[in-house]
Amino acid sequence: MDKLFIDFETYYDDVYSLKKMSAIEYVLSPQFEALGCAFTVDGDEAPAWWVDGPDLPAAFAKIDWPNTFAIAHNSLFDMLILSLRYGVVPGFYGDTLSMARNFISHSTNSVSLASIATYYGMGEKWNTLAKTKGVNFHALKANRALHEEVKLYGMDDVRKCQQIYRRMMDHGFPAMSQLEIIDWVVRMVTQPQFELDMNVLAEHLAEVKAKKQALLDAAQMEQSQVGSLMSDQQLAAKFLFLGVPPPTKISKTTGKEQYAFAKTDREFTAMLEHPEPMVQALVAARLGHKSTLEETRTERLMAIGRVSTMLPVPLKYSGAHTHRLSGEWQINLQNLTRGGKMRKSLRAPKGKVVVSVDASQIEARINATLSGQEDLMYLFRTGEDVYASFAQEIYHEPIYKHRHPVQRFVGKTAVLSLGYGSSPPVFQAMCRNQGNVRLTDNEAAAIVALYRLKYPKICDNWRYANNSVLPSMASGVHGTLDWGPVAVHKNKIVLPSGNALQYRDLRHEFVTTSLAGASQGSFQWIYNRGPMTHKIYGAKLVENVVQALAFIHIAEVAMRVKHMTEGLLIPAHQVHDELLYVVDENLAEQVRDLVVQEMSKSPVWMPTAPLAAEGNIGVTYGDTK
Repeated sequence: MDKLFIDFETYYDDVYSLKKMSAIEYVLSPQFEALGCAFTVDGDEAPAWWVDGPDLPAAFAKIDWPNTFAIAHNSLFDMLILSLRYGVVPGFYGDTLSMARNFISHSTNSVSLASIATYYGMGEKWNTLAKTKGVNFHALKANRALHEEVKLYGMDDVRKCQQIYRRMMDHGFPAMSQLEIIDWVVRMVTQPQFELDMNVLAEHLAEVKAKKQALLDAAQMEQSQVGSLMSDQQLAAKFLFLGVPPPTKISKTTGKEQYAFAKTDREFTAMLEHPEPMVQALVAARLGHKSTLEETRTERLMAIGRVSTMLPVPLKYSGAHTHRLSGEWQINLQNLTRGGKMRKSLRAPKGKVVVSVDASQIEARINATLSGQEDLMYLFRTGEDVYASFAQEIYHEPIYKHRHPVQRFVGKTAVLSLGYGSSPPVFQAMCRNQGNVRLTDNEAAAIVALYRLKYPKICDNWRYANNSVLPSMASGVHGTLDWGPVAVHKNKIVLPSGNALQYRDLRHEFVTTSLAGASQGSFQWIYNRGPMTHKIYGAKLVENVVQALAFIHIAEVAMRVKHMTEGLLIPAHQVHDELLYVVDENLAEQVRDLVVQEMSKSPVWMPTAPLAAEGNIGVTYGDTK
């Protein structure tokens, strides 16, 4: 395919702006106007050219789009314009912003065109954009100097986009496995498959506002009495009671570990999207917000529904450190509450249904395989109810799924959470908050001890990660260290996909901690990501690797099914270990069975992994669970 790099310049003002609305609201607004678009092709001396907005339809009509690999910097915007405003769908999509997030964001933090161009020494981005605020095409054309500057600005941006693409490819971006995933992510936006049920959203919004107010009122009442929300220690205690580890950071001034509760701390503000409503409420109250995520997200979805019957699914490629996808456009469609109305608002069009296929306990299965915990692998491979089996160890009696739901829930929570070294208080809080099961301190400690005694190789793997992998990664003196299907290099772990988990400037330092009032310290492994310092330890490193491997498997299945069906089956959505398809009713069972079959296969890079999957069909996403 021929590569074509594009960069739209569009009208905006103080109110009509991407800062105030989602990309689809912006693109479908009556105020939308393309001032023009800059283009270039691949090649060292490739020319760039500009086409004014009114001339774009004629220019696009001359392009062989099915054989075009269209690339932009932020394709969730530029390619959305191409699709919704011009009816154009290229044969393949690319996005240098996504590539940069994967490949160099651990060093740059920001993946804006300006930041990436500076990182690669390409010169500064022009400041022309600020001069075009409130300027429509008619006004632009009347101002010859500004019109010429905008043309040159657009062409400079599209050249930078092309150079960034080529630089990353030359430096080893894992194109073979990743470009197709980027195309899929963009396609979920430009070719949406879900309808939005506005009635369900309206009902949900009313319920959320009532519940939110009660939670906020409770939080504010406590604040007025003891100032607990403004006290770091008290707020941390509330999070721990809810089973949520409070975020921490290393102070740049003191070098000590402290709570990360400032409005500039991303890990803290990200908790506004936490699945537990009370956590959202506490964070919102601390930050002085009047709304929680669930309320604002519902309002944003309704705003989208007012301009489009179809819902784009905006996901951020390599949005997580582990390269998993994450939410985008501030609506995060990856953490919709199970059994909630938000999932039911995502509906298949008439004559179609939603097919959901989920990789069963994939993290526990991969963790057991990576650790060599053969007895647990055997239970998974033979179809044993692992949750009931472990619950039987806890309660010393036979446990059956339908007759002992509470006991089995405790077993399930243990199997899924204790593989990453969760402490007794965290496990205790998980049982309380997720299943309303109240364990005593002694009961929680006994279950954690039982898990670690029963599965010693999983615990050994934490220690191996802490005592061998991290030192090897920090020093790099041993070259490459193989750890199951991954390769340990200096400051990074290379995955089977070619992606890398980056731990820039990994080092073992003495960190002073004063989180509980009394100052104390210990040696800890820390690394940098962008300007931020993060902690890492053996069990956490295992979690990173397992989650990265789980996503690789899910993405490989999605791409394999796509190829098997000659491009006809492309997931409409992806949620952690789940793929969602929207298909004709008469094909639903075939699609479900095909994807379950492929998802249950062990990947070539972990051939002994005992994987399994299950699929469901429904009219809405919510009906599939």
